[in-house]
Amino acid sequence: MEDLIFLDLKKPSKADLQKGLWAFISISYSREQADSHMPAIGEVHSLRESSRQISLKALSDANADDSVGLLARYARLLTSMGSRFGTAVDEALRRTEAQLAFTWNDALRPEAKCTLSQLGFERACAMFNLAAALSYRATIQNTADADGLRAACQDFQHAAGCLDAAVGSAAGTRWATYKGLTLDVRPAAFEGFRALMLAQAPLPAALFGAEPALC
Repeated sequence: MEDLIFLDLKKPSKADLQKGLWAFISISYSREQADSHMPAIGEVHSLRESSRQISLKALSDANADDSVGLLARYARLLTSMGSRFGTAVDEALRRTEAQLAFTWNDALRPEAKCTLSQLGFERACAMFNLAAALSYRATIQNTADADGLRAACQDFQHAAGCLDAAVGSAAGTRWATYKGLTLDVRPAAFEGFRALMLAQAPLPAALFGAEPALC
């Protein structure tokens, strides 16, 4: 398995998740509940800030696992918030000064950026970055032996699963058809990247001992 291809990371700009989420809970529920949830809100904000510091230049054999774990944790939190609040958080924050805006650069053309307030957009971008980190980790596995080959193929398959989740975040949403959306997070691009990941993971299922699961 030579010349394996990984995805580049998208770079997010700062976003005050702590202020924005506190405002949403305060408006939708109460100030008391918003205050009581400050530790959890702070955790989400800290995770995003930590994930912003990850770059491909910083990834290595030593910290690739930690980076994948951190990005996965942030993506799971966004998924949980999306399941609980839906688009209510977006609608509420449009009516306040604490509007939560997310800005991400294009992974293929870093000079291009897109800013949207939708939490689903943030989740799709986070899923993209998790897929990128998984695809990078796949390329540094030792594919000369069966264990390394298995690990690389699983990472590519999990990356494809994350891109599937990104497509799900975009399905039926207004932001997915926004004209200013960067090319790398359009639904067709997610599908193309997913196909690329799977094309690099043609490992026979027999080597897994079971059918591998996508993330």
